[in-house]
Amino acid sequence: MTPFLLKREHCPALPFELDQLLVQNFLYLQAMLVEMRCFRRAGHFDATASPLSDWELALRLAEHFTFHPIDKTTSEVWCSPPGNEDILAYEWIYARQSETVEHRPEIVQARQKVLDNLCRQMLGVSEKQQRSRREIPASALST
Repeated sequence: MTPFLLKREHCPALPFELDQLLVQNFLYLQAMLVEMRCFRRAGHFDATASPLSDWELALRLAEHFTFHPIDKTTSEVWCSPPGNEDILAYEWIYARQSETVEHRPEIVQARQKVLDNLCRQMLGVSEKQQRSRREIPASALST
């Protein structure tokens, strides 16, 4: 798929929240400055984590270190519409971190919502359309 620019905007630096990182990737490798000692402690890139190796690495780094955001534009990110590989990659990341969140139902629920939204975006189905499909009684569908 061809990447496209949705909009160009400055995203202000927000305090780092691990819970948010456990649900969805909001850190990009090209925007991270990491000392070599951090890689030695948390490990390097996992080639099997592609295409979300930066997110997987950030999760491992967050287990040992605190992130400190700066309020400067450090990169521009191009987005592609979600595809099947994105959903599989999210599921893979979630499975790797399942023990971390197994006693956190709010995180598990937020993760499911992200997966549902990715599926809707990929299929071009809005939340309203999905809700209306659920509201159709089964008897109305049988002919």
